[in-house]
Order: sequence, then C-alpha cells, then structure tokens
Amino acid sequence: MDSAIKNSVDMGIFLKRHMILWEKKPHAWDDGPFIGGGLMGASLFFNNKSRLTLAIGDTGIYDNRLPTEKEKQNLFLTPRLPIGAFHIGGVTGAASMQLDLYDAIAYGWSKTMVGTYKYKCFSPHGKRLIIFETFRDSTECRFDWVASDIESPRQRRLEKLKSERASRDYPPPHKPYSYQHRDVSYCIYPLFSGGFYVLAYKSVPMETGVRMFITIGQGSRENLITRQLAYELDLAISRYDTILQEHLDYWHTFYQKSFVSLNDAATEEFYWIQLYKLASAGCENGRVYDTCGPWLTDNTAWPGAWWNLNVQLTYSPLFASNHLELVKPLITALYDGMDELIANVPPEYRYDSAAIGRCTTDTLRSPVSVPGDTETTDEIGNLLWALHSLWLYYRMSQNKPLLLTLFYPLLRRAVSYYLHFLLLDEQQMLHIPATLSPEYPEMGSDTNYDLSLLKWGLSTLISICEKEGIGDEKEEEWHWVLAHLAPYPADAQTGFYIAADLPYAVSHRHYSHLLMIYPLRTLDLQDTENRKLALTSIAHWQSKPEALQGYSQTGAASMYAMLGDGDAAYAHLSRLWKDGFIRPNTMYQEGGCPVLETPCAAACSILDMLLQGDGERIHVFPAIPAVWTDICFDRLLCEGGFEVSAVMKAGAIQWLSVRNQNSEAGICTVCAPFAQEEELLLYANEKAMPLTLPAEGLRLRIPKGQHVILSKKEITEFTIAPVSLSEKDCHVYGYNKDSFFRV
Repeated sequence: MDSAIKNSVDMGIFLKRHMILWEKKPHAWDDGPFIGGGLMGASLFFNNKSRLTLAIGDTGIYDNRLPTEKEKQNLFLTPRLPIGAFHIGGVTGAASMQLDLYDAIAYGWSKTMVGTYKYKCFSPHGKRLIIFETFRDSTECRFDWVASDIESPRQRRLEKLKSERASRDYPPPHKPYSYQHRDVSYCIYPLFSGGFYVLAYKSVPMETGVRMFITIGQGSRENLITRQLAYELDLAISRYDTILQEHLDYWHTFYQKSFVSLNDAATEEFYWIQLYKLASAGCENGRVYDTCGPWLTDNTAWPGAWWNLNVQLTYSPLFASNHLELVKPLITALYDGMDELIANVPPEYRYDSAAIGRCTTDTLRSPVSVPGDTETTDEIGNLLWALHSLWLYYRMSQNKPLLLTLFYPLLRRAVSYYLHFLLLDEQQMLHIPATLSPEYPEMGSDTNYDLSLLKWGLSTLISICEKEGIGDEKEEEWHWVLAHLAPYPADAQTGFYIAADLPYAVSHRHYSHLLMIYPLRTLDLQDTENRKLALTSIAHWQSKPEALQGYSQTGAASMYAMLGDGDAAYAHLSRLWKDGFIRPNTMYQEGGCPVLETPCAAACSILDMLLQGDGERIHVFPAIPAVWTDICFDRLLCEGGFEVSAVMKAGAIQWLSVRNQNSEAGICTVCAPFAQEEELLLYANEKAMPLTLPAEGLRLRIPKGQHVILSKKEITEFTIAPVSLSEKDCHVYGYNKDSFFRV
C-alpha cells in the first residue's frame, strides 16, 4: 500500500468560502476590510458623510522628540505616528465590499450620484506600497487626502479625555503640508526634532478607470525623500503586472505552509482570517508586532509594543501553524537591540544583565528598576517572557546557531538580573523582593509572574548546558538557586496567589499569576495535586468577571486545553463571540483602542486544542470539544521539529502522520485518542506493522526528512481534504445575511 499523504486541498477554492462579505457600509476600522503588506496597510470604511475612506498606516513611522526635564516617557516622545486617510468619491447609495483572503485583495462596489464605481485595493507583501484601483462607470473618482496631526496618539486621546495622565510637557507639533510637483502629490510631515516623513501618491488614468499608487518615506532632507519617492512610484507603475503577480505568489505560497479545517465554520473562518491578519501586519523585513500593526488609529492609548503580554500573544499562533518566517522580526529586534536591553538595567548590573520594561516604541529602550523599588511602574520579567517566544522558535526550528549566539547569552543575562536581588531566609529559601505582576494593582514579593519566569529561565539554561556540553561557570549557582527558590504562593481554596501574602482578590484580566500553567507549562499537570491546584486557580480567576477581557478567555481556553478539557476550552473561546469581544472584521479593541493580540491568541488556543508537544511527547487531538466531530489538519509544527497531520471523522481519529522536519535525533512519543485495544497499522519505510497504541504513547525514532503514519486498520487512503461545510454556514464575519453581524 502507498503510505504517501495526498493533499487534495485547492486553497483558492477553500478560502473562497471564508471570503469576508459586506452588504452594508462599514463605518470604522474594526468594521471594514483591511489590507497590509507587513510594512504599510490600510482600512476601508465609510465616514460620517458616507465617503469611502482609505485610512493609511505604516509600521515604521515614529516621532523623534527628545526628553525634557518633565517628560521622559517614550509613548509621548517617540511613539508610532498616524498618517491620514483618503476620502474617495461621493457615495450616496448602497455599497458592498469583500475581502478575498486568498489573493489578499479588498474589493468594493459603490453607488454615486451619477453612477457606480468598482474598486480594489492591496498592499504588496514586503513593500512600502498600497495600490488602489477604480473601474469607472459614468463617474469620476476623486481622491481627497486628509493628513493626521504629527502628535502622539496617546497624548491626543488623553487630552480628549482630560486625563491627568497626559504629558505635562508636550509642545504643539509641527503641521503637515501638501503640494503637487509634476504628477506626484506629496504630504510632508516635519518631525519635531528634525527630519521628515512623507506620503506620496500618484494617479494613473486607464481606459477602465484610475490606478493610484501610494508610498511613504522618511529621512533628514525633504527634497531627497520626495525625489526618491517619485522614482519609486514610477518604478512601481512600470512594474505593476510583476508586482501584482509577486503579491499573489507570496500569498498563495503562504497558505500552503499548513492547513486546518473543522466542521465549525465560525472557528475555521476565524482561524484563517487571523493567519491573513498576521501576514498582513508583519513580514520578514518588518518590525516587531506592536499593539496595532499597520492599522494604527490616531487616538489609541497604545502606539507602541507592549512586552508584558501583547507581543507574546500576537506571535503565539505562528509556531504551531508553521509560519516561523514571520517570527524573524522578533529575532532581529532582540539581536540588534542587545545593547539597549543591557542599557535598560541600572549601570552597576550591565556587565551581566539585561531586561525590558513594559513598552517600547522606536527602539527596545525601556528601563526597569530594581526589585524592591515600590515606586516602579514596570515589570521585571518581561524579557524572560519574550525569550520564551524565542525558545519556541528554536524548539520548532532546531536552529542551533540561534540557540547559542542569541538565545542562550540573552537568557543568561535576563536570569542574572534577578540573581543580584534574591533574599535568603532562615530556612535557606530564596525570595524575590517586591515587584509588579502585570495588570494587578498591588505589588508583592515572590510574585508568581516572576517566580514562574525565573524558574523557567533557570531550568532552560541548565538544560541547554547539559545538552550542548556548555561548561558555564554559573551552572552550579543556577542549580542551587532553582532548588532553593520559594514555592509558588497558593492555597487550596483559591489556588495561586498574585504574590506572597497577596491572594488574588481583585478582578484581573491578565493571567500573570498563572504562567506556570500556560504558556510556560512548567507545572506538571500529570501530578494529581498540581492538576487540582490548576483547576482551582483557573476557576477562581474567572470567578471575578468585572475586569475580564477577551484575552482572559483565550488564556483560560488554552489552560483548559493543557488540562485536556476540550469542552471547557471551547466554552471560553466561544465567549469571544458571545460576549461581543470580536468585531465584524475580527479586529479587537479595549477602551476603543485597537489591539492585535487577542484574536491572535484565540488562533493559538484553537491550535492548542488540536495539537500539543513538549519536544518529547506529541499529543494529537488533546482537547477536542464535543461539537468538533470532523477535523483535518496538515503540517502543524510541534516542539522538537516534527510536522504533524491528522484526520478525525464523526468524533473518531482516523489516522495521523508525524514527519521529522528538523529534529536531529528524531525521537518522540506519540499520544492520540484511538480506542483502547484497537488494532492499528503503523506505516514506516513503506512497510505496515500491526499494533495497539500503548497507554503511555508510542515511542518512535523517525529519520530526518521521513514520516510515519498511524492509522485505523480499515483506512486505505491518507488524504488531506477540507471538512464539508454548508455555504449558509460560511461568511460569518463582515455584514451579510449569514454573518454574526447580520444586515
């Protein structure tokens, strides 16, 4: 029998069923279509005067104000800056729109006073370019550019709210100005401390309508920027056909990396929109994901990257989904920002330490204070959590140079910062002085946030030393510290505390006190007492709903997935929709401000329910809810460098495949919910061997580049194909007759 896996998925046809449709006008960034190429992006919606709006964003535009005696916060000095929006045409009647995920192109049809025009819009991946094309039908298309002010969106928002948190020293910004030179229109933005950023656009008449090319540049001299942008626009115009084909080639290849299909249309569609969103917001030569991606609004409170949860959650689905290429900007940022990470700690500790505060803007500069400083406003352990994301990248890719040249040295520094401050008590137990646990209003010593991260960091350093034969002079100290660190503060009635003598008592959207359960997964959930403590902790956390937000539900979903409870995981995941956290285009906001991390974390929760692994054990279908009866996934990536495919029908697993993609040793133990005592077939090296799956899992050695298949005896073909869905169950986002947000 041929044990090859046959992939019969036509991604173009498959993703057509998840095209987002609008049959009425969207009116905000979180309602309408959005496009992005990883550097620039745009949102399409209609303003209050029913004019089509194309809101432009760029991930690399930051202010450059210098610190003053009163103001030193980077969110006011060097934040992301908004660009502005085009208002197009004079729409007076009905309008419809669609977002084609497969081609990454937004389309629309709009009525005007004198006819109809159609349009499409896309941002070529990896290029600082947006192309908007209209197809004229008895009407002219008019583009009016409205520039945003050159000021911190955080300052703008806080001033609107008359908040005392607004900057105490924020001189008025310079004003942008516009002009046209030859056939190119420019909007010039003079930065406060010198230099410019410039938006340039050029409209090209065609027989069928108008094609507009939009780009952005920055530098120290206005004339040099405008000259360069004019050249780039002409080049883009001359290469339009090539650019469009390169754009389509990128996206069509992107979607081939892995595959997920469920008999749950809303979840399946949501998952694929998040992959589209992540590739629209980032690219290999782009920047670290911040709170907004290329869809920054001009009054967000968060015009930067947050390192106490947001960055980590945004990256979280990229590992199992086999899209490691989109993690590279995080690696680049940490590598290039090493000096800044070192400079974030007080001078006397820079010889061996590094850290990062809560948020960064144009660089990774975000100083931290010392543990025990009760005036601090930042956490101490954020760099360790960021490094956990880098660890997942290594575990999936098995990239040894990355491990030894970046991850290990930086982890060593992040751990060393803690070691300077640990306090030894009379019982020879080590304690962390008072620190902040993210989002909790009180400080405490031995916060579970810091203990979890420090224990993970120490054990990871020790593991690397042992496996790689590194004779680190600090290894003995790490062993001693790990053995003597205080236990996690907890009690049997409420579970894990925020910190020693600080029980979880105030509703808390963050799960900073539960990182040992997820995502660090350092708590052994096979231990009966640990499992009971974890269940108690999650229930107690969720029992205070006042401050819970969307990512509170994704965190709980993934925790229950770790515990193997698919129904509980699905119940929390479903609250994103039931409680109105997810917007019509799957964007998410808190307090009216856009943030990327929660929908991305929900995509990760879906993956956690389908597949889990720790580098040694691979759990296939570990937490499947009763409503998911038919599932197919292909080439999801597990720690250890294994690609896994599997099919479930009518609630029963049919077959699974494990391919050694990156592992040198190729050793793993596979666990899967086949019926006990069921006779299975194991296919390896074109041979079939009958067996029953041991309760502890099947131990396998798979040579690199090869795969094995474990299947029910009666299965004769191993085919990857979409789960059948009714058309009326699809298109559940946007505004249409079948969506959650029905017209």
